[in-house]
Amino acid sequence: MKIDPQIQPTNEAQSDRVKNASTAAAKAPAESKGSGSSAVSSGDTFQLSHAHSEVQHLAAQAAQVSDVRPERVAPLRAQVQGGNYKPDSSKVADAVITEQLQKAPKA
Repeated sequence: MKIDPQIQPTNEAQSDRVKNASTAAAKAPAESKGSGSSAVSSGDTFQLSHAHSEVQHLAAQAAQVSDVRPERVAPLRAQVQGGNYKPDSSKVADAVITEQLQKAPKA
């Protein structure tokens, strides 16, 4: 489809629809009050599921968990400070490659 930049869009049709919808929405509640019946709103409604509140609760719990595990960090820190920490270079390389492959976009 080719768009012609010379043609200017008009919003008159849309404006009329919006005006008509607003007028009809304003009249509907007044008419229903006079008849004594309860009117159902024509507006959109939504209801959050139980899963939503559960997800929020779990997210709040996850935010409170520390990213650092002191029981694992303390011995490594002592090794580094003592000059005794000797990581296996092949394990480090494998871990770096594995992490990059997981981050790479799937083709």
